[in-house]
Amino acid sequence: MKNRSSKIYGTVVTSCLVVFLFTNCSRFEPLSPEAKCGALSTSTGSRQASQSVASDFVVVGSDGTTLTTDLHEKLYLNGSGNAATAPRWTGKIVNWYYNPAGQPPQFTDAQALEIIRTSIRTWEAVCGIRWSYQGMTTKSTQAIQDGYNTLGWGSANGGGGATRFRKSGTQILESDVEMSVSLIHDSETFQGILTHELGHQFGLNHSDVGESIMFANPYHNPSYMKVLRSDDIKGCTDLYGPATPMPTATPMPTATPMPTATPMPTATPMPTATPMPTQGAPDQAISSSSSTSSVTESRLPCQ
Repeated sequence: MKNRSSKIYGTVVTSCLVVFLFTNCSRFEPLSPEAKCGALSTSTGSRQASQSVASDFVVVGSDGTTLTTDLHEKLYLNGSGNAATAPRWTGKIVNWYYNPAGQPPQFTDAQALEIIRTSIRTWEAVCGIRWSYQGMTTKSTQAIQDGYNTLGWGSANGGGGATRFRKSGTQILESDVEMSVSLIHDSETFQGILTHELGHQFGLNHSDVGESIMFANPYHNPSYMKVLRSDDIKGCTDLYGPATPMPTATPMPTATPMPTATPMPTATPMPTATPMPTQGAPDQAISSSSSTSSVTESRLPCQ
């Protein structure tokens, strides 16, 4: 790649250090098919040559003195390749909020949140870090001491994304990620850049392994940064261990249906009494009082 004027791509702020991340590209136009900024050279010689140029970041002390411009493989936020002393999130979880202010109009809130979750799942699938969404907020991504880990929109220092963090010893206390309002125009660019920035948020700086999505001399295209490479995975597992499967929700037992009541047998109707036959009139019943023949007794005269 031809040498070009450098441009700030992102920023990581600690409690005592400011890390400026530079790219050797003069512009960042992910939608332009002519934009080759960040393209990975598959030639080992070319990749090593690109690493021999000026470093892609500078660590500056609070007094403005440059502390280091060295590249380290799997550089963590402690400024070295030693994961044992690198800052990380206690409990392996980042509780985060989303501020939609300035969100590009081509994204709805629901679409933006789904793209963010896709980038999050990319890291969660390979190592033990977790992000937990806490809801919407109006907190600024510039306020690094407000107690909120905010993902939102802004200038991103003229680059595609910027990550700021506050730490104490080996503990990351707070981190904000700011996405570029002017340079992120589609979901692929959004997802690729954010996946890179989330690497910073949980504790990775830049890698000197060219294939890594955390490589930045020069940066890869956003489409490339959607898929993690082995060095990215190792950096994350060094800090948080391997991925643990998300517990499957125990299904509620199906309620045992109440037995259907056995219907009472239909009562057998009582048989209808057979009516007694009606007694017919007596055949010519003879009444002793009514049909007695009167017999006149003839008395013979006395002799």
